[in-house]
This record gives sequence, structure tokens and C-alpha cells, in this order.
Amino acid sequence: MGNITKPYEKTRGIRRFIGLALDGVFPRPCVACENERVGQGFFLCAPCRNNIRRIVSPICDLCGQPGEMDYEYPNDEFICGFCRHQPYVFQQARSFGYYESGLRDLIKYLKYRKQPGVMAEIRPLLQNYFKYNMNDCAGFTVVPVPLSEKRMKDRGFDQAFLIARETALILNLP
Repeated sequence: MGNITKPYEKTRGIRRFIGLALDGVFPRPCVACENERVGQGFFLCAPCRNNIRRIVSPICDLCGQPGEMDYEYPNDEFICGFCRHQPYVFQQARSFGYYESGLRDLIKYLKYRKQPGVMAEIRPLLQNYFKYNMNDCAGFTVVPVPLSEKRMKDRGFDQAFLIARETALILNLP
């Protein structure tokens, strides 16, 4: 992974400067609501970014799905009913937020509009999430779900790899 991330890291500042310069001349609308986002994020306006619902505790310790319970959260290692009856073959999964509104639009823009620059908007979301959840990932290895060869050819990049690479860099994990 070291060979892949070094050129990326070296050009991050240059790409950011060029993006800001172009944005000043040709401002892009928010990818979620299509309103003006002058002085806001790279792809989302402030209201759309603030409307991203994050997944918070209580969650299933295995799949990471929110535990919608009417009773007191039983313990830190709560396992939801689905995982108790049909357990997954992985140790643990976590999600940053609900796949809706601004987050869904960001991911779709990354995948279907072939815009790897969306990572500039996703990066701070990941950093904020892992600022409070770093200990949950100690000793883990970050692995993206591979993109099919056909989709890789069509897109020219693997969005899951970009997100996994950013996550590994933030957490200092392989």
C-alpha cells in the first residue's frame, strides 16, 4: 500500500489548490440539493452536510446496525436478533451513517459520475467518525470489497478501494 499512497499524498495539496481555483471561476452546485454551495464543502452545501445522519450507539456489536430497542441497552457486546440467528462470517462491521440524503448523493456521485475528487468531502466525515471510534478498530486490517473487472474498466477507479485507503490512512492500519 505504501507505493500507492505516496504519490497520492504528494499531490493532495496541488489537487486541492486547483479544485479551489476552478471552483472560484466555475462554482459547482451541491450534489444533493443542487443549490449554491459557495464557501461550503467541496460537493455538499452546509445544510446537506449537516443533515447526514450518523449511526450511533446502541448498535449490534457484530453487524453494526442500530439497535432500535425500547428497553435499556443491555451491554457493550449486544448482538441483534438477525446476527444471533444467522451470524456473518466476519468479525465486525461498522457504518458511518445511513445511506440516505447527502451521504447517498455523495457516494452515488463518486461511483456513477466517476468523481474520485468526492473523497475530499468524504475524508473529513471519516476523520470525524474515527476520532471517536479509533479504539474499536485497533489491530484490524482494512479491506475493500473488490470491484468487478468490468466496472473497474468502466469507472477507471475502485471507489471501495479509495474509501478503504483513506480509512487505513486515518487509522494507521494496513
